Formats: sequence, structure tokens, C-alpha cells
Amino acid sequence: MKILNLLRSLSLSKRRFFKIPKTASALHVEGDAISFIKLSHSESVETIAEIHERGLDLAAFVKKHGLYHEAVTLVPEETELFNRIVDKEEIGDGAYDNLMASFLPRGMDAEAATLDNLSLPSGRHFLSFIRHSAEERLHSEAKMNGLYVERIGSGISEIGFALSKSLPDYTGAVLVVKRLKSLIIILEKGVLAEHEVIHVGAAHFLESLEYYHSEISKFLSLYWETKLFKERLKSVVVIAEEPAIATSFQEAGYEVKQLEGFTPENALIKSMAMNSLLYSDLVIDHLPQIEPELKQVRVADFVSERLLRFVLPAAAALLILALTVFAVFQGLSHRFEKKMVAKHKLINHLSALIHENDKLAKDLAAAEGLNANQVSVSSVMEGVAKGLPEQVWLREFRLIQEDKAKLFIEGVSQNEGGVPKTLSGFDNIKSLREVRLSYTQKLDKKELDRFGGGRFVGLTRFGLECTTGDK
Repeated sequence: MKILNLLRSLSLSKRRFFKIPKTASALHVEGDAISFIKLSHSESVETIAEIHERGLDLAAFVKKHGLYHEAVTLVPEETELFNRIVDKEEIGDGAYDNLMASFLPRGMDAEAATLDNLSLPSGRHFLSFIRHSAEERLHSEAKMNGLYVERIGSGISEIGFALSKSLPDYTGAVLVVKRLKSLIIILEKGVLAEHEVIHVGAAHFLESLEYYHSEISKFLSLYWETKLFKERLKSVVVIAEEPAIATSFQEAGYEVKQLEGFTPENALIKSMAMNSLLYSDLVIDHLPQIEPELKQVRVADFVSERLLRFVLPAAAALLILALTVFAVFQGLSHRFEKKMVAKHKLINHLSALIHENDKLAKDLAAAEGLNANQVSVSSVMEGVAKGLPEQVWLREFRLIQEDKAKLFIEGVSQNEGGVPKTLSGFDNIKSLREVRLSYTQKLDKKELDRFGGGRFVGLTRFGLECTTGDK
């Protein structure tokens, strides 16, 4: 059973290892505040990085956090650009009056224009113009600072779209409470129905609870009356830093829900990244035109990202495995080689011992043969001495030990009669067999001179051969 569980866990880990996770990033610039998030999705959505900074421009932010070549989803902030337009910073004086007059509601002074009153139908075109200008500005600035823009999001509706997937069949309001404004998203049965920015936030709540609730209630009541709902909205999802805000809605009779992982700071960028990651085919892309080189960069960035994240670690793991196998093989080979060397040394040593043993056995056999034949030099010499007659002298005595010990004798007799006596004497010796005469030879004058001259005339040299052993 344990083995089956182990195999099952290994198969699951293998599946997770080879499954390539997707990633998506989002960036939001609001005044001097910049927020960035990067999400990953394999089995579930995980946050890889989340950064919130104030007091930095986009160039410094990208450099500080090493975001060069990062592919991001952008959401432009219209408020700052709108204020610049109203303050005559974005367009010249000549065109300003005509522009404002064509978009503002009739009778409204340009100095009194805000995003709230321009959100009425009469100001929709002007908001589109502002948003388009903000998109172009942020897109250009992002590209100039080394970012790749994958998508330009749809503002607050991004939150509604993302939460509609997290809150299916939910009917109610989602309230994201920031310091000076609140984002209100209306969901009907899990579908985004309406969204709005209300310039009343956590700071107003802390100053005046009544003012805060009256402003929020105005929008909810207006939406309820406009849509002719039979029942007013009774449920609110509150995303706020101060727990007292959620408590105040509970006391006001609302059913309050909260979402984990969402804060006022990351609600927008996290929703943008989630939509790009999970619902890329469904979300709206406001990017006017994606340059061909950007497409190529996307492909190259995708390949390099997968290469760095998966191929290189896999190659490193294979390299380590190969080195480990090679090291084990080398160790085994070295041990085998040592064993073979030791074996050959032993074989050579045994061969030398066998050769030496053969030699010793041969010598031992020869010695045993001598013992069997009862042959010894001393006994042979004794027998030769007994069989040697008078007036016969030995000149050379050789004993050769082979299969049969052979004796070679050379001697000198004073006369020819000494040779037969010597043969007869040796025949009577028990330790000598097969005695025969090899040669006889008279000594010439030169040899006689070495023996002393004429008084040795008649000396005869002779040679005998015989074998040793008892008769």
C-alpha cells in the first residue's frame, strides 16, 4: 500500500513539474502612487510579486524593481489627466472653450466640471476623449521606460468582471473604499451591471459617518430606483482597510461579505492581472494597435521566460544526473579495475609459484631417484678407490645425475696390463654397473716428458664409462 501511495505521489509531482504555469502582470499609475502585481496560474492563482510605491515616477519605479521588458496590463487614471485638461494644461487656450462647450452639460461652467457630473450621459463623449488621451499617454510612457504593454484594461469594470467569476449568482454591490474615493460595482446574478467612482472615501468616513453613508446610499438608491428593482440592494461586499466600515454597513441593515486577498490598494491591479491570466479571450483590450515588433518581443519573451523557468532547470537537473551517473560509473570502473589488477597479480604470483613448484618437484624427483638408487658421491668414490689396481692413476672423475647416474673416469696405467685389471676391479664393485672401456691410447713423447721422461715409457691413457646403483 505504501508503494502504491509513493508511486501515486510521484506521478502527481511529475505532472505538476511538467505543467507550465501562466503568468500575467498589471500596472496602475495614480498620481504619485504606482502599483504593480504579477500572478501565476498552474493549479491555482498565486501572487509572485506585489509592489506599492509613492513618490517615484514610472522610470524610477521600473529601474528600482527591475521591471525592464515586463509585459503588463495597464489601466490609465483619468482623474489626473482630466484635472490637467480643466486647468488648460493639455490643450491650448484657443481650443479649450470650444472643447469644453461641446462636451459639458448645457449651462454648466467649465470651472465647475468634475468627473462626477461629466459621468452623466451628456458628458460621456468627453470622458471617452479623456480616457483615450490617458491611454495614449500611459502607453507611450510605459514603452519609453522599457515595459511591454499587453493590454489596456477597462478601469473599474475590471474589478466587476473578476469578482463576477468569484461571486457567481451574486446580486449586490461591491465597495472598494480608498482614502478619498470609493469604487462601487453592481453585480446582478453574478453579471457586471454598473460601476461608478464616488468621491467619498475612508477619510470622509472617519470625519463624518453620516456624510459617508448618505453619499453611498444616494448612488445605491439611484441605481435601485432606475432599474425598478422590486427590492432594494441588501448585500454589500466591502473591501476596506478599516474594519469599522464593514461594521457600519452591518448596523445599517446590509448583509456584508468580505473577500480574502483583495485590498483597496491591489483590488484594481489584481483584477486586471486575473482577467488577463484567466479570461484573456473575454476581456476588452483598449490598446489601439499592437506593433508587429511587440508581437515578436512577446514571442521571444515567452520563449525566454519558459527557457529560464523550465528548460534550464531541467537541463541542470539532467546534467547533475549525468554527472552523478558518470561519477558512480567511474567509481565502479575504478573498483573493477583494481580488482582486475589484483586478480592478474595473483595469477602471476600463482604462475610463479607453480613454476617454482615444478622446478622443486623436478629436483625432488631427481633427489628421490638418487636415494632410490642409493647413489652418493662418497659411496661411488669409495667403490672406485677399492677397484683401482696398483700402478693405475685417475686423471678425471665425472658423475652426471640424470635418469641414471653416469660415471666417467679417465686414468693412466703404467702398462697395458693395468687397464684390464681396472675393468675387472670395477666389475666387482656393487655400486657400479655396465662398466665398459671407452678408449685406450699410448702416451706420446711430449706427454711422457710431462710425466718425467723415459722412465715412464709405456704409459697408457684409458677411459671408462659406467652407471651407478646396486647390481
